[in-house]
Amino acid sequence: KVLDLKVGVAFTRFQTRFFSEKYGQLNERSLISYGPCQTPTLGFVVMRNDQRQWFKSEKFWTINIIAQKPNWRRDITLKWARGKLFNRDTVNNVFYSMLNVRSNQQIKCVDCKKEQTWRRKPIGLNTVQLLQSCSKGMHIGPRETMHAAERLYLSGYISYPRTESTAYPKGFDIMATLREQCKSQQWGTYCQQLMRDGVHKPRKGHDAGDHPPITPVRYIGLDRLVGNEKRIYEFVVRYFIATVSADCELSSVNATFQLGDERFQSGGQVIVNRGFLEIATWTKGDEFQSRLFRDRNVDKVDEFEFPEDIQKGAYVPIRSIKLVESETEPPPFMTEAELIATMEKHGIGTDASIPTHIANICDREYCKVDSDTRCMRPTQLGLLLGHGYYKIDPQLVLPELRAYMESNMTAIAKGKANKDEVVKRVLDIFLEKFDYFVHKFFKMDAMFDHLYNNPVNMHGGKPFAKCGVCHRMMKLYQKKMGPPPKLHCEACKQQYVLPKGELKKTENTCPLSKFQVLKFATDNRQERSLKKTFPISPFEYNWGPSKVFDPERPKLGKREKKRSKKKSSGDANIDAAAAAAAAVEEAESYVYRNADGDVLDVEEINPDRLRKEMSCNRCWHAECELSAHNNAVKPCPKCNANGENRFYFVLDPMSGPQKWRICCNNPRCYNMVQISTHAPTFELDKQGAKCEKCSAKIIQIEFHKDAVPEMLVKDKKNPVNVHWSGCVFCSEMFTKYDMIDEIHFAQGGGFMGGKFVGGSRQAARAPYGQQQEQQQQEQQQQQQQQQQGYDQQHAQQQQQQQQGYGQQQHAQQQQGYGQQQQQQYAYEEEDDGYYEDVEVEEAVDMDIEEDVVVVVVAVDREDAVEVEEVEVEDAEEVAVDLEDEVDEADAEEEGEGEAEETVEEEAVVAIVTIEW
Repeated sequence: KVLDLKVGVAFTRFQTRFFSEKYGQLNERSLISYGPCQTPTLGFVVMRNDQRQWFKSEKFWTINIIAQKPNWRRDITLKWARGKLFNRDTVNNVFYSMLNVRSNQQIKCVDCKKEQTWRRKPIGLNTVQLLQSCSKGMHIGPRETMHAAERLYLSGYISYPRTESTAYPKGFDIMATLREQCKSQQWGTYCQQLMRDGVHKPRKGHDAGDHPPITPVRYIGLDRLVGNEKRIYEFVVRYFIATVSADCELSSVNATFQLGDERFQSGGQVIVNRGFLEIATWTKGDEFQSRLFRDRNVDKVDEFEFPEDIQKGAYVPIRSIKLVESETEPPPFMTEAELIATMEKHGIGTDASIPTHIANICDREYCKVDSDTRCMRPTQLGLLLGHGYYKIDPQLVLPELRAYMESNMTAIAKGKANKDEVVKRVLDIFLEKFDYFVHKFFKMDAMFDHLYNNPVNMHGGKPFAKCGVCHRMMKLYQKKMGPPPKLHCEACKQQYVLPKGELKKTENTCPLSKFQVLKFATDNRQERSLKKTFPISPFEYNWGPSKVFDPERPKLGKREKKRSKKKSSGDANIDAAAAAAAAVEEAESYVYRNADGDVLDVEEINPDRLRKEMSCNRCWHAECELSAHNNAVKPCPKCNANGENRFYFVLDPMSGPQKWRICCNNPRCYNMVQISTHAPTFELDKQGAKCEKCSAKIIQIEFHKDAVPEMLVKDKKNPVNVHWSGCVFCSEMFTKYDMIDEIHFAQGGGFMGGKFVGGSRQAARAPYGQQQEQQQQEQQQQQQQQQQGYDQQHAQQQQQQQQGYGQQQHAQQQQGYGQQQQQQYAYEEEDDGYYEDVEVEEAVDMDIEEDVVVVVVAVDREDAVEVEEVEVEDAEEVAVDLEDEVDEADAEEEGEGEAEETVEEEAVVAIVTIEW
């Protein structure tokens, strides 16, 4: 309790205050909680949801043979021994070969085995089994189950319901308990018969040393109980009687058939002696089962009497041979019963606290439980919390840390550990994690901002663009230093996030979604005249064309008129099941359609399979005049260095007439060509002609009469517009008259969202023809600087090694999971950020300021040896921790090559500056 209280209060108070103050939707929430047990419980649900989201179905094929005889009660299905195959050609070859080899429409039985099997009776009932059975069969939640069980216990009808034991104690009076239940009209006769024939010995269970299994204590008529108490009491009584009954005896048959070279299998089973199934009626579909359990298939025994005339060597007539095609299905949502079993497996909570943890994540709207299937689905808030914790520190949401705490609590209870030492050790772990969580909280905040920073909390909304669904004006909410701008449609109640930069309206409409197209320009504070521009459609930028069904994707097309609502069936369960079936049918029949209802090929429109941030210069729709299909000039040489033409220089048809821009459509590439001239017309050749030198598409330009290049002027006295066509990359006319400007960011850097990201900033305006010469000069200068820096660094390191520097001891204290390694965090003065996950090669390119501590972890032996190449100004110590320490004198005598061999893998290299 001490650990859970201190840890939970610290994390909960911090994130609740932060989110409540920033996001208006979360102001009404009393808290956004974190708990060492509650959060891993949520993590299990989120993990299963992620598995469903990332699941990719695959088609598979199998072969089944249907056999039939007139004297059989029903047909039997012979299943292919190979199971399912994912190669269609292989299955087709086998299928057609079987059609050719079958003789007289019969298949031979090559083996038939009959054996007696038993279905074991259940062991004693503990709390976890009670919660699972009530959730799975009766659809009663864990918290409601425990409340009803506690009321039955306080009334004296059942034993204590919180127990982990499944073994009855030696002194437990089974006969007295059965004698008490002989008064019942439902199961009294069975108890009397059982006492006359003799009680069967219960199975050996687990004795946890706390309380005996849950059993009935005193008889009460079912007519005197109501609701969940009635159903749970009946289940506890019948479960107890089943534990002292006989096992169920089955007679099973397994047969193997052969047709050509392929084998098939079939079988069946028949109950010989029902045993405990006579009282455990939740395994049958009778009146009691339909009243007690909603699911008629809970633990049901599937009986099928295999034909007796099928013996080894017999021939069975074939009715048909079927080639069955199907698809793999994603894992289902996690049910309450599965969640309870998973929590018990990983040691999350106890039998008494498991219902509370599940109820907490439901009450705080992190998850929702389907009342019909008891499946748990995470909400948007639950997904954000689960993914946010995992992104910052996976151990906050994974079960290992809580399992370590539970093992320490058990050690304290058994006297194997000291309470104060355990509390201090665990609090130290969480204190370190809390400090890291606070400094990395911006990662989770970015995820919340994307969802909850809606127009309600933003100011300055104004009508800006037309919605393609309702054809009404959407409002734009934008802040200069705030989050990305958003378009909000009040009629559709839908929000569309836009990139951060300059936005302008256009008269164009997207042919796919009918949304009004916007003109976007990036921020460039150094060179305001150089801006990367391209058109975007708000809908495609948020929901790119995809073959994958997304239930949250808004539906395109005209809004249907409101029709009269269909009358409800009166049963909420039936209505919910119908809605679920309709949703499944919609997902199965989904195909991508545009706003006009036409089915389009997604691979042609969206070959990169973009689900988000798809701009017009990355769309390949042939009928759109703004798409890359009609404006791509040539592949970008920087982005396609590996030979794969994935990104292109795309003409922005809206950038003129004063400045026409040809920009790379890679969002992370800021290479562009800007032509500064007045040209009313600037478009690609309609015939698709290309330049013979660089294979770029020919551009057709109409120069304004006041901006015609001198070499194209025909009559200076009577100037007129002049048409010209050619390659803007190879023509000397543009460089001669200084009409081409280019923007280039060295080392892959650039502006993203108004902030510079990447390497050193280098924005240059220069004639295009001089670019290659400048780049060669810059590369030569960089190589010379790197070589000089390497020589200086190597000399400094040799001098430090001779003076005894380079030795730094790291004290390590390890106790169980609490083995803690002193962590050194790197702070930066300006934004108080971290340098983390830094490779040795990357450290060379880092501009490290003073007052900075950099920890470089090298996981490769070669990287650890090359630590001398790291250049750090004002470095005081360079220490290498090795599993096998190397004596400096021996290393100098043996030579550098042999010293390198002693470096073990996973060596930790720490570079520490003068000021800590």
